[in-house]
Amino acid sequence: MFKKIFIVLTILCPVLIDCARHSDFQRLSAPQTSQFRREKLKNELIQSTILENLASELSLENEKKWQSAFWAMELIQYQSEKVEQRIKQAFLKIDERSIAFQRALLEVICTLYPNNFQEAVRRLTKATKNSKIFAMGIFYLNGGRFQPNREHQRLLQKKFSAQHDDPILSMLSFYLTQPTRRLFPTADQVIDLMQNPFFEHNCVIFSFHRVNRSYPGLTVIKKNDNTFLRKNDGTLFSISHLARSVSNLPGFLTNLEGDVAWVGIVGMGKGLEGKLARRQTNPQNMQLSPGKFLRTCHVYLDLAKPLTKELVEASIHELASNGAEVIVASAAFGVDDPRNEIFVSEIAAKMGYLATAASSISRLYGLVIRTRTAVINASMMPKMLETANMTEQAVRKTGIKAPLMIMRSDGGIMDINEMRKRPILTMLSGPAAGVAAALMYIKVSDGIFIEVGGTSTDISVIKNGKPQIKSAQIGGNRLYLRTLDVRTLGIAGGSIPRIQHQKIVDVGPRSAHIANVNYVAFSKESDFADIEIKTIQPLQNDPDDYLTINKRSDPSVKYTITPSCAANYLGFIKDIGHSMANMKALNSFFTVFSQKIKTDAQKIAHSILTISAEKIKPLIKQLIREYKLDNELVQFIGGGGGAPALVPYTAQYMHVEHKIAENCEVISAIGVALGIIRDSIERSIINPTEADLISIRQEAIKSVESMGAVPESIEVSIEVDTKNKRLIAIATGSSELRTHDLNITILNDEQLQIIASKSLKTDVSKVQIVARTGFLTAITSWISQKYLFGLFTQKYQKLRVLDREGVIKLQINDCLAEQVPARQVKSKITDFIAQLTTYGDAGALVPDIYLLISAKIIDMTGLVQQTQIMALVDIELQNTLANDPIGVIATRKK
Repeated sequence: MFKKIFIVLTILCPVLIDCARHSDFQRLSAPQTSQFRREKLKNELIQSTILENLASELSLENEKKWQSAFWAMELIQYQSEKVEQRIKQAFLKIDERSIAFQRALLEVICTLYPNNFQEAVRRLTKATKNSKIFAMGIFYLNGGRFQPNREHQRLLQKKFSAQHDDPILSMLSFYLTQPTRRLFPTADQVIDLMQNPFFEHNCVIFSFHRVNRSYPGLTVIKKNDNTFLRKNDGTLFSISHLARSVSNLPGFLTNLEGDVAWVGIVGMGKGLEGKLARRQTNPQNMQLSPGKFLRTCHVYLDLAKPLTKELVEASIHELASNGAEVIVASAAFGVDDPRNEIFVSEIAAKMGYLATAASSISRLYGLVIRTRTAVINASMMPKMLETANMTEQAVRKTGIKAPLMIMRSDGGIMDINEMRKRPILTMLSGPAAGVAAALMYIKVSDGIFIEVGGTSTDISVIKNGKPQIKSAQIGGNRLYLRTLDVRTLGIAGGSIPRIQHQKIVDVGPRSAHIANVNYVAFSKESDFADIEIKTIQPLQNDPDDYLTINKRSDPSVKYTITPSCAANYLGFIKDIGHSMANMKALNSFFTVFSQKIKTDAQKIAHSILTISAEKIKPLIKQLIREYKLDNELVQFIGGGGGAPALVPYTAQYMHVEHKIAENCEVISAIGVALGIIRDSIERSIINPTEADLISIRQEAIKSVESMGAVPESIEVSIEVDTKNKRLIAIATGSSELRTHDLNITILNDEQLQIIASKSLKTDVSKVQIVARTGFLTAITSWISQKYLFGLFTQKYQKLRVLDREGVIKLQINDCLAEQVPARQVKSKITDFIAQLTTYGDAGALVPDIYLLISAKIIDMTGLVQQTQIMALVDIELQNTLANDPIGVIATRKK
């Protein structure tokens, strides 16, 4: 097991660091900021953020507004009788509020009202079960400092006796039991503090801060052998830092927030559109999450007159004086003519600023969203560039010379140099790695990928060998950023059942990990004959009926049963995953538990898994409807350490085939290693011409080539989105390292037909090869289906396309397919279009067309007109000979 690392922020004064607020406070009071602008910002905060937000009714929906008001009050030290009355109102039903709201409220009163709300805080401190809220309440009741207090120490021990290794409670206990210290401690007191056995045999980080913010703080590290980390010359290893705070709370009670840079925006336009551009290029302060804002400042340049170097430099200096660290250039219709954006960004770069042209991030119309997307990209650049440089240096120092690739949020990978220019593409890449593994490692062509952890489950769709994509949103702000459509559910392998009147009524969303209880399945104990059934409330505002079990011989240790326990007990887990279950413990527990609640043990386990499956089922059905999946082709692919606990039972419950990925517990890491190079190019085009299709295709190819994709491996699919007036090209390709697979086992026709027949659910004698290239084989089977009480019979053709290893690359359950020489492809497509075109309210719907060319499956399902299809056929066939075999496949558009 890995040793835990605890961070101890050691407090030597009442006012400590709060890194998240440092930049805002500094800019508000910076000497280069004019008095007028400081007053303007202050008045805006009072009117728009404080008074307006606090005027709203306090409800679950408006909590975030109140939290923003509290933050602004701290920042400018704002007090009034009116806001004090609103704070009193906030305390009326404080136990019903979220932990984030309680924390924000305590923080603002600690800073601005240190003595006004003693009784209200006392009631909250006694009621709360959250360690941070408890510690903040004790700090407030102690007059804004920590000092020895036996009453508070007894309350701490009574409420949190079992939480021995909670860093916050350990720090609080230390302060409540140590002798009173002077504001400026002596060296002996510091030595005594550092020798205190905090979390013995674990790594501990001590961070010291001084009351005078002009002096640096200091961080030192105590190793798990209780000695301090030293340099090679024997001196103590330490890290110096400066701190600034707007909160009176100690550092270990405040949350540090992410590092995003203050963005300066140069908006541009002229004429009538210029009046709109002035407003549309100024997103002002963008809320990313509750209480966390991306700060911007803005200047506008009228393009009625040509831009000059002097004018741009003066504008950038103005933005910098207001605190801007990075620059975004955004002009009305900049996608049509990006020269002004590029001009501004180049001058900013020469002046030493990181800069982004909005048109380089997205080429879609929509000035507001394009600017917003560019601003978020720019705000990430300083920190991401630092991260990229440090990562690359570390890799190169090891002697590794291979290209350094970064995971993208759409499931692909890109070269680190591309990440430096567009870090926004990595922003939502977390779940993408698992989907990449499903595509490249498990080699799924159609299915629903279910990645199960201990606390939550991520579900996504793979159709025709492609992950499904959607537009991203951050903090409610829609972006021009395409990400995987991954849906998350609060049910997983570690979810805790809820019990009422001796009956399991629900499972999750809280997990054993969050509640800090142990799995029966992985217990070292084997005898659970002497147990007590209890319930807990894992987090404040949670129900208090989550099931736990104590052994009377050791009541301090809490256990629970989970879907992992139930699936092991019922024998559903064939793939071991992380570790083998203790079946003696499970058998002992379920025997005793079933007697206590007077229910059959098998029924209890089935109930836990059925409730879990019922939570997954509606989302699966929704995805099938949204993406028009063929029910016959749907299969579940399980990944993640918890997959064996949920996927087999859910598949059986829904009568769907399934498989668990090999090495499922590390599937995401495998996905990162195998990710394919990918990029998408989008254009706003009302009625794209053949030239538009060719242009965007070539741009997509060049993009992935520049990221390291081998030209021969690149495939491009083009989608014409008539509803949103967009043209989208998605290019994928492999790097040099992945194009030479030396361990391929090539199967013969008979072996391929056996694999296809199993997938087609028919006898091998009823399948036939209808098309073959040097790398792909199309195998079909005709199916007869009776309808209207058997009066009519319909025949249709099912198809599977396999590669040389027998991996199914494409599945279609109703299509026409034929092999023709390259010179006859266009006439065959014309023939198929004539047979399969359907008509509806929107007019003619041409069928979906696929081509099998060498090792590539050319997907033209995103095209809506025959002329568009023919234009791309000419491009795809330009490197083929007239007699080269080409597979042509067509299916009615759904």
